Amino acid sequence: MGGGTVTHRALRRPLFVVLAAPPKSADEQLAVLRQREPFPQVRVTELLTRRLAAVRDALTKREGIPAARLVPGEARPSAEPPAAGRVGFEITH
Repeated sequence: MGGGTVTHRALRRPLFVVLAAPPKSADEQLAVLRQREPFPQVRVTELLTRRLAAVRDALTKREGIPAARLVPGEARPSAEPPAAGRVGFEITH
Protein backbone atom coordinates (compact mmCIF):
# COMPACT_ATOMS: atom_id res chain seq x y z
CA MET A 1 0.00 0.00 0.00
CA GLY A 2 3.04 2.26 0.01
CA GLY A 3 2.28 3.19 -3.62
CA GLY A 4 -1.02 4.77 -2.58
CA THR A 5 0.76 6.98 -0.05
CA VAL A 6 3.21 8.25 -2.66
CA THR A 7 0.36 8.96 -5.07
CA HIS A 8 -1.57 10.81 -2.40
CA ARG A 9 1.44 13.00 -1.60
CA ALA A 10 2.07 13.65 -5.28
CA LEU A 11 -1.52 14.83 -5.73
CA ARG A 12 -1.14 17.37 -2.93
CA ARG A 13 1.73 19.18 -4.69
CA PRO A 14 0.81 22.09 -6.97
CA LEU A 15 1.00 21.30 -10.66
CA PHE A 16 1.92 24.84 -11.72
CA VAL A 17 3.96 27.65 -10.25
CA VAL A 18 1.85 30.80 -10.11
CA LEU A 19 3.70 34.08 -10.56
CA ALA A 20 2.55 37.27 -8.87
CA ALA A 21 2.18 38.85 -12.29
CA PRO A 22 3.10 37.38 -15.68
CA PRO A 23 6.10 38.93 -17.43
CA LYS A 24 5.08 41.90 -19.57
CA SER A 25 7.71 41.56 -22.26
CA ALA A 26 9.84 38.91 -23.89
CA ASP A 27 12.90 40.29 -22.08
CA GLU A 28 11.18 39.96 -18.71
CA GLN A 29 10.06 36.43 -19.58
CA LEU A 30 13.61 35.49 -20.58
CA ALA A 31 14.95 36.92 -17.30
CA VAL A 32 12.47 34.81 -15.31
CA LEU A 33 13.44 31.68 -17.25
CA ARG A 34 17.15 32.36 -16.72
CA GLN A 35 16.55 32.61 -12.98
CA ARG A 36 14.69 29.29 -12.91
CA GLU A 37 16.84 27.25 -15.28
CA PRO A 38 20.61 26.87 -14.88
CA PHE A 39 22.81 27.33 -17.94
CA PRO A 40 23.41 23.84 -19.42
CA GLN A 41 27.19 24.16 -19.97
CA VAL A 42 27.70 20.43 -20.58
CA ARG A 43 25.00 20.34 -23.26
CA VAL A 44 26.32 23.49 -24.90
CA THR A 45 29.83 22.01 -25.02
CA GLU A 46 28.42 18.82 -26.59
CA LEU A 47 26.55 20.90 -29.17
CA LEU A 48 29.70 22.84 -30.05
CA THR A 49 31.63 19.59 -30.48
CA ARG A 50 28.96 18.17 -32.80
CA ARG A 51 28.83 21.41 -34.82
CA LEU A 52 32.61 21.41 -35.25
CA ALA A 53 32.50 17.79 -36.43
CA ALA A 54 29.68 18.56 -38.89
CA VAL A 55 31.49 21.56 -40.37
CA ARG A 56 34.77 19.65 -40.59
CA ASP A 57 32.97 16.75 -42.29
CA ALA A 58 31.26 19.05 -44.79
CA LEU A 59 34.47 20.88 -45.65
CA THR A 60 36.49 17.71 -46.16
CA LYS A 61 33.92 15.46 -47.87
CA ARG A 62 31.77 17.88 -49.85
CA GLU A 63 34.17 20.71 -50.52
CA GLY A 64 37.32 18.61 -50.89
CA ILE A 65 39.47 20.57 -48.45
CA PRO A 66 42.28 18.42 -47.01
CA ALA A 67 41.70 17.70 -43.30
CA ALA A 68 45.31 18.69 -42.52
CA ARG A 69 44.45 22.28 -43.51
CA LEU A 70 41.62 22.48 -40.96
CA VAL A 71 43.46 23.44 -37.80
CA PRO A 72 41.24 24.58 -34.92
CA GLY A 73 42.10 28.02 -33.62
CA GLU A 74 42.07 29.44 -30.14
CA ALA A 75 38.64 29.97 -28.66
CA ARG A 76 38.11 33.60 -27.75
CA PRO A 77 35.08 35.51 -26.63
CA SER A 78 33.12 37.46 -29.17
CA ALA A 79 32.63 41.21 -28.97
CA GLU A 80 28.92 40.60 -29.61
CA PRO A 81 26.57 39.85 -26.74
CA PRO A 82 26.01 36.09 -26.16
CA ALA A 83 22.36 36.28 -27.29
CA ALA A 84 23.37 37.51 -30.75
CA GLY A 85 24.25 33.98 -31.95
CA ARG A 86 27.08 34.23 -34.44
CA VAL A 87 29.75 31.90 -35.81
CA GLY A 88 33.05 33.39 -36.87
CA PHE A 89 35.75 31.99 -39.12
CA GLU A 90 39.28 33.25 -39.50
CA ILE A 91 41.38 32.36 -42.56
CA THR A 92 45.03 32.01 -41.54
CA HIS A 93 46.78 30.70 -44.66
